[in-house]
Parts: sequence; C-alpha cells; structure tokens
Amino acid sequence: MLFCFSECVLDTGRRELERQSQPVPLGPQVFDLLVYLLENRERVVSKDDLFSAIWHDRTVSESTLTSHINAARKAVGDSGENQGVIRTIARKGFRFVAPVTEGASRAPPVPAPVSKDPLILPDRASVAVIPFEVMGHPNDTHVADGFVEDIITELTRFSDLFVVAHNSSFQYRGRAIDVRQVGQELGVRYVLEGSIRRDGSRLRITAKLNDAATRVHRWAERYDRKLDDLFALQDEIARTIASVLSIQINRAEADRALFKPPTTWEAHDYFLRGNAALTRFLSRFTLDDLDDARALLQRSIDLDPTYARAYAVLASSYIDAYLTGVNDEYLTQAALDRAFALARTAVELEPGLPLAHAHLADVHLFRREYDDALATWERVFELNPNFTDFRYGRALNFAGKFGEGLAAIKRHFRLDPFAPVGARIHLGIAYLAQKHYAEALASFREVVTRGPGLGGGRMLLASTYALMGHMNEAREQITELLRIDPTWNVARVARLRFFRDPKDGAHIRQGLLQAGLPPE
Repeated sequence: MLFCFSECVLDTGRRELERQSQPVPLGPQVFDLLVYLLENRERVVSKDDLFSAIWHDRTVSESTLTSHINAARKAVGDSGENQGVIRTIARKGFRFVAPVTEGASRAPPVPAPVSKDPLILPDRASVAVIPFEVMGHPNDTHVADGFVEDIITELTRFSDLFVVAHNSSFQYRGRAIDVRQVGQELGVRYVLEGSIRRDGSRLRITAKLNDAATRVHRWAERYDRKLDDLFALQDEIARTIASVLSIQINRAEADRALFKPPTTWEAHDYFLRGNAALTRFLSRFTLDDLDDARALLQRSIDLDPTYARAYAVLASSYIDAYLTGVNDEYLTQAALDRAFALARTAVELEPGLPLAHAHLADVHLFRREYDDALATWERVFELNPNFTDFRYGRALNFAGKFGEGLAAIKRHFRLDPFAPVGARIHLGIAYLAQKHYAEALASFREVVTRGPGLGGGRMLLASTYALMGHMNEAREQITELLRIDPTWNVARVARLRFFRDPKDGAHIRQGLLQAGLPPE
C-alpha cells in the first residue's frame, strides 16, 4: 500500500519513506509507528495502543515513545509545535491528521520540477548506486537489480548519508557510464558501480566506489559466493557492501576536508576535520591530536549549535582521555560527567542518530551502568542494523559477555580492517578472558607495535606472557612499562574496575604479579 501525504510517499511493501522525492531513513519501530498511525487515522490512537502494536506489550518507557513520535514527525517534515501531520491529543493519545491519498502508483503527490541547472551538492556525504553490469547471463538483470535495490535500502539506514533513490539511479541501466557526469546529473559526490557474473553454481559480485568529481577510485572489492540461496546471499552482500561503503565514504570525506581552503569551511567540515584528528589521536595518542580534535569539534558546534554529530564525537574525546591518561582527565569523574552531558545533548538533538546513541552507550559503560549501556546499543541497532563500532564489543567484554564481544569485534574488523588500536586491545581482552592465550598474545603484540607508548597495551601483553609461563618476556614488558611510566603497579590496575565481574580483572592482575609488577 502507498500512502501519499504532505509531500511524502510511504510504501508499506518496500518499507520506504520518501519526502520531496528523496529517501528518508527510518528505524524499523519508527516506520511501524508511522504506518500504524496512518492506518488508524480515523481515530485517536492511545499510548497503550502503540505499546501493544509496536512493542508488543514489552515494558518500555514513555520517553521511548516520545522519542519515536518525535522521530516520526521529523521524518515527515512535522514538529511538536506545528503538529500538521501527527497531532497530540491531550490525555488521549495521537492522531494522524494530514490529508492522505492511497494508491499503488509510485508517483509522488508533488512532482519534482524539471531543471537542467546543475544540482547543488547536499551538505552531507552523498552517493548514488547505479545498476550493476550483468556479465555472461543477460537473464540475470533482475538479480543485479535486486542487489542494487537492497544496497540502496541498506545505505538509507545511515542517517549521515544522502542516498539517491533507485528511481533516479536506475535511469543509467545499460548506458556507458561517466561517473563525473552521473555525479553532476544526480547531484552526488560518490558513485558506486559494479557487476555480477554467474559461473555455474557460483556468483561473483564486484563493487567499486568512485569520487565523481575526480574519477578517483576510493574503494573496490570482489565477493565470490555459492548460489545456494539467492535471497540470503543478496541480503548478506547488500549489508556488507553498505556497511563498508559508509566507512569508506566517511574516510573520503575526511580526506577531502583536509584540502579545502579555510575560508570555505562550514560546520560539517569542521566536524570532519575534528573526527579525523580524533582518529589520529587513537593511533598516536598525542595530546596535540586530542586538543586539535576538540578545538575543531567545538568550532563545528559554535557554527551550528544543533549539530548532533559534533556533540557525539566530542563526547567520545572525553572517554578517550579518561582511558588513555594523556592529560589530567585520566579516570576522573569530571571527564565522565562532561562526556555524559555531551552525549545526552546529541541524543536530544537528533534522537534518530545511531552515532549519538553509540557514544551515550559508551559513557554508560564507564559509569558502570552495564545494563543501560547494552540497552542503548540495542537502540543503535534498531536505528541501523548495519552500524559498526568496536566499542560494542568493548561493552560486551566489560559486561562479561566475552564470547559475544569476540564475535562483535571480529565482525567489525571484517568491515573496518584499519580500525583504531583500541579495537585490537579489546579483541585481545576477549581472548584473554577466555584463556585463549596464544590469540590474545598476537593481538597485544600488535597493540604494542602500533602504540609503543601505550601503557595499557604493554600491561596486558606482560600479563599474557606471564599467564602462558613466558616469564622472561613478561619481565621485559614490565621493565619497559615502568620506564614509560613508573607509576604503574598492581594496585593502580585494581582501581580501573572496568569489568562487571571482579574476577575478570583479577585474572589480569594475577599475571601481572607473576610478571613482577610492583604490588603498590
């Protein structure tokens, strides 16, 4: 069923919402809420009705319902002040009040004007996915189209991406492609192209991301799979490509921002530069990088006080300082409080932004609010099932779910092979806690290679060596650790209290005592 209203088209079959002919990303529960209000627009829908229909009578707070209503309003261009689409009826519930036309046509209620003028690039990263070339089997066109449509659908879940709807990108099927021309005609910075080739019972899918303005290839990958279950294969490949693509586009955007003249910077560019500086900090652990990141992110906020992404990443900078000890914020309550305030602001400004909830979850973790941390991560994946961040594995580890943490971090490495060194630390911790010492050793060795001045890495490597019985190697790491920072001792490690179950921290301290780290 199609519902057309207020410059919007909602397609229940495709589970898509468009506004002014552009796709609008929606979390699954927000989409279901909007459909329920539409289908019951002849009456006032109570809160209990929504709890039953959307959450199936699971216990959820009224604030959760409010955030979902706000997200639905924002998606359709409404607000709590205007209430021209979704109206709150005091002490009764909600009602969908905009005029609605039902039908089966994909035509929007207000056609977009035809113009030959060049399109202005959106203020966020923009991408078009054009039809994949079919090689060898012309009858496989529908298979290729299915992959492309699924990739587009998955990409729309990333709220920081502007994704051209498939109706527009599919006009390039069967045409010789000039990516610069496609970028100009569709008003996007990046173009994804690809091909599929069937060979007996196997299928090869290739994908290539291009910078439309420069024609530079930013990323390419090939996937070979057995053609046992086409629909499962299509779902797997679409999700994988969408997740990797989001990471690659954000990296390309950060690189692009570094070379822009300062006079053209806007809030988004300051955010990208700040995010890039924080990424450098997580590789080099220098105070200059941290200070640069904060200054750039704060400048982004000064230019746009409603920019939720800048608040979210600035919050994470305080968690990073809390953990790494590069300044006087190491393990301080003040750093946690600042991170919490910034992350909460990000969520309040943009309730549908997965990044904001992810950094709020991280703050909950270090406030030892483990259940809140994991519940907030669940909210992240409700908003975007493709969201990836090693910090989810860290939360699972510290909550004592090491098997799940290991699996989560491995999935992240598959999607982001160049993840920061913190991801490798927590891969090692997941192995160490399960007494898979050889695998933990390999991870911690890489941590020390990439971050030789990172005391926590050497501490974990020393403990692992000792627990394996390699005492000479363990003592060498302790010697180097104390040379870098003479204040390390077992009592200091005991004060970290990151693990929910004290015995998990005790396991690490046992190795450190064996390795010769001073007790106090």
